[in-house]
Amino acid sequence: MYHKAAHCHLFFQIALNNLDWELEKRNLKFARYADDCVALVSSKAAGERVMKSLQRFVGESLRLTVNAQKNAVGRPWERSFLGFTFSRRELKIKVSDKALAKLKATVS
Repeated sequence: MYHKAAHCHLFFQIALNNLDWELEKRNLKFARYADDCVALVSSKAAGERVMKSLQRFVGESLRLTVNAQKNAVGRPWERSFLGFTFSRRELKIKVSDKALAKLKATVS
């Protein structure tokens, strides 16, 4: 049975493979799940350069729009990825405050 949403999702994932290859070509450490992506760099200035060049790559090469409100450069403990963040004092992964609040609201 043909499902239009699944068809679009497949093409979207194929297009984002090009983003993966671009990040690998630039020797960046990154993680991507569906359309969520995080790239690790050594400084805020490097993060801003990478963000600007990746927005240009995604727009020009993939013809997709990057949501500027959801994307930012920040320290690992300031940002979350798939509902997780790093603790500031220890090198531990933890559930983000926002995801925990959402879970509590759902359960109660």
